[in-house]
Amino acid sequence: MFRKELKTFDIGKDLIETGDGESKKCKIMLSVDLDFGEPGDQEVGLTEAGLFNSEDKETAIMYNRVIFPVITKSNNFKLTLVWEILF
Repeated sequence: MFRKELKTFDIGKDLIETGDGESKKCKIMLSVDLDFGEPGDQEVGLTEAGLFNSEDKETAIMYNRVIFPVITKSNNFKLTLVWEILF
């Protein structure tokens, strides 16, 4: 398992209100970069990503999980995963 912290965000700036009245919603975009050289020297097949509320593997609660066809992550490219959350 490979864990990576989200890019820094500012809830005051990055939380966007959309619509009005009963259609009013809030949206935030969260992302994480797997940079060149990550997760290590070996190519890694990625098939899922998840959002957790803590770095502590023992107590963390998963907020979201997505599965996808294999992406073979190597040192040759940077991969950015983006979550758009509406509530």
